[in-house]
Amino acid sequence: MSFSIAQVPIIRPWFRNSYLVSPIWRFAVGDVLVKDWMLSNGGKPPKGLLPAYPTSAIFIRDLKLDFGNESGFAEWMNQQSSSSAGGGGGLSIGPVFLGGSYSSCQTQGKSKSQCQYKYNENGMSVPGMQLIGFKCHIIPQSPNPSPDVKEWV
Repeated sequence: MSFSIAQVPIIRPWFRNSYLVSPIWRFAVGDVLVKDWMLSNGGKPPKGLLPAYPTSAIFIRDLKLDFGNESGFAEWMNQQSSSSAGGGGGLSIGPVFLGGSYSSCQTQGKSKSQCQYKYNENGMSVPGMQLIGFKCHIIPQSPNPSPDVKEWV
């Protein structure tokens, strides 16, 4: 397997996470709608409304998979393509998207995206760039109000 990889930071100048972990806030206890809400329970894995937020996006480009001469890969791919129907479906292996299409119509216009792969008896290649994941910051328990706060507004 070979590919180029890039990690791109997600910059949000307006975003400060200090309020998320501050001990001087909580959801309104008297409000039945939000009294049991948690952004994060601090567990492993964390659960809640916002247990983590992305800090970087991870992209790969020009993916090449080499299975060798004896893999039977081309035969398997031929079976898959001969038994599948037409349409805009896609094929994914883990976080890697191998092919398909997408189109969208809105009042501003129409957009279409298409991803193609090529294969032979030894392997396959996926040209172009694709997003495969995110690096995230995990939020500790939040809210986690301080017992020193005696009066809440």
